[in-house]
Amino acid sequence: MSLLVISHDLGLLRWNCDRVYVMYAGHTVEHGPTDRVLAAPLHPYTRGLIAASRLARGADGHFATIGGDVPVLDRRATACPFVARCPDVHEICRREMPPEFGGEHAARCWVLEGPSHGAP
Repeated sequence: MSLLVISHDLGLLRWNCDRVYVMYAGHTVEHGPTDRVLAAPLHPYTRGLIAASRLARGADGHFATIGGDVPVLDRRATACPFVARCPDVHEICRREMPPEFGGEHAARCWVLEGPSHGAP
């Protein structure tokens, strides 16, 4: 038997799903075993989702949010779809869609390229 869960409720996913696929603007940006993705997220959007799902408040008394502008969804992205909201953006992110880096636990982020995980 299989179960497909589409949710922003990470607690629900943690306890009911073996694998998770994190999507942003119609693109899979990270995937892998649920426990690994939630314990050590590779993509900035996944990290933002996890931070926003916590009940802890920041020093300003507010819950965490993901800043920046949401992309226009009426056309397919040719560069990283998260570029306008990413805290780790590099020039290549604005020009090219990142390939998938990793194996069983993988993400699409230029920061993950190479042994030092530094963007080109």
